Amino acid sequence: MEGLYKQGNGVTPRIFFDPESSTLSIKGNSISVDAHHFFADAIHWLERYADQPNDHTKLEIDLKYWNARSIQNIMSMLNQMKKIDQSGKEVRVVWCVPEEAEDLRELTEDILNKLSIPHLILSN
Repeated sequence: MEGLYKQGNGVTPRIFFDPESSTLSIKGNSISVDAHHFFADAIHWLERYADQPNDHTKLEIDLKYWNARSIQNIMSMLNQMKKIDQSGKEVRVVWCVPEEAEDLRELTEDILNKLSIPHLILSN
């Protein structure tokens, strides 16, 4: 399976999904009003990957700013990670939250705890 790379800018994150290293990375800002269009390729890629995942998969999320449209798409990706976890493969979500953003940290904890997938929340 080919990897996926999307260059970010001030309103969209950089996406780098590397099946060889089993590392999926989303970094930057995600405040686009057309987040669904931006994330469509990444969601589709992860759906295909989830059908035949590697033994270990790590999703790294490091977003400084994000909006409701973005989180809907990230939830779609997290649901695919849950699917991989339920298939018996090892998954881990590492989500970095800005240190001063306590509200984002609480929201992130709520999301990941409800999904019941292995995760680590870091401050940066």
